[in-house]
Parts: sequence; structure tokens; C-alpha cells
Amino acid sequence: MSSLDGEHAARTSRAEFRAPLGRTATTVAIVLLLGLVLAQGAQYGVVAALRALPVAAALAGAVDLVMRAPRLVVDDDGLTVVNPTQRFHVPWPALVALQTRFTLTLVTPHVKVPVWAAPGPERHAGAFAARSDIDVVASSRRGPGGTVRVSELASTASGAAAHEVHARWSRLAERGLLELGAADSTPVQRTWRPYPVGIIALLAVGGVALVALS
Repeated sequence: MSSLDGEHAARTSRAEFRAPLGRTATTVAIVLLLGLVLAQGAQYGVVAALRALPVAAALAGAVDLVMRAPRLVVDDDGLTVVNPTQRFHVPWPALVALQTRFTLTLVTPHVKVPVWAAPGPERHAGAFAARSDIDVVASSRRGPGGTVRVSELASTASGAAAHEVHARWSRLAERGLLELGAADSTPVQRTWRPYPVGIIALLAVGGVALVALS
């Protein structure tokens, strides 16, 4: 299944990808942790449940930060990558290559940007690939003899994202909208995201302290 969140046809101006099952993983984590807090309250009282709540919230926040929050946005201005602790904006002229071995990675002259929202698949994913998943892979993305890596299949998270990025990138190049030789001088914006990690850390430390003082 594609990890595209919303329509990602070639003619759209914006496409967004999120990690497969990210929302599901976060929901399951919240339900399980809430159940543990309620069980704690039922066995030891309301105060015990309140003491356990910060740790549970920290764990749920950590799952959300890693599984649901990462995303890749593809639009006319370039590629915006949101990872757990960093945010990147890669303008189209800065992009020089795409890699999909372990996760989709945007390669520029000065930095490689891993895309957490588009992880590579397990090896057996190729066994379930349809012919159409292979046919849409561009010839320039294929190996010797026209072979296609599992991570390039359109039915995988890395392959679906790579297909969209490569298609948009190629169209811009064909229309002469990418200046040759500009990659080295085009900056990639990187900003840190300290607040989510900081909040999770504070909840964890506070929760552990409450439990220790009980």
C-alpha cells in the first residue's frame, strides 16, 4: 500500500507522505498506556494513577514523535522533510540524487537527508508487488538489465515517495526550470525541533520522580 496521505497524482501541486501505520501505532500506544494507567488506579488508587500518568504520556509522545509526526511534503518550492528532531527544506536545485536502500534519502552536495516518513520495506515486500508497481519505476531508477529494487516499488513507502519526487524533479528539469550547476551553491535549510523532545523528557523525568517519591 502507498504511504501517500492524500492524492499524489503527477498533476498535483502538493503531495504529502507519512510513515506507514504511524497513526495506527500512536493510537494503539495511547490505548495500551491508558489501560495501564487505569489498571494502576484500580489496583492502587487514584493517586497512583495520577503518578503513572506523566510516564505514560511521555511514552505515548515518544511513539507519536517517531511514528506519526515524520512527514515529507513535495511541492513546487522543493522538499520539506520533518524528522523527529530536525526539519529540512531542500530546494529542487539542491537535489542531486535519490537513494532508497534503507529509507528514502535526499542527496545534496553538502548533506544527505534521510526521510523518516518513507522507510525502506522488508525483503518479502517484493513478493506482493503488482506489475503496475514495477512499470511506473523510471528507467533511470532501475539497475542492470532493467531490474527494480524492492525499495523502489511504488507499493512501498520509500518507492512511492521516490516516484513522486523523481517525477516532479524530472518535469522541472525537462521544462528548463532547474539551473545546471546550481546544486553546490543552493543551501539546504535545517532547523532543530527541540520542543517535542524537551516536553517528552520533562514528562518522563517528572513521572519517574513522582514514582520514586511515592
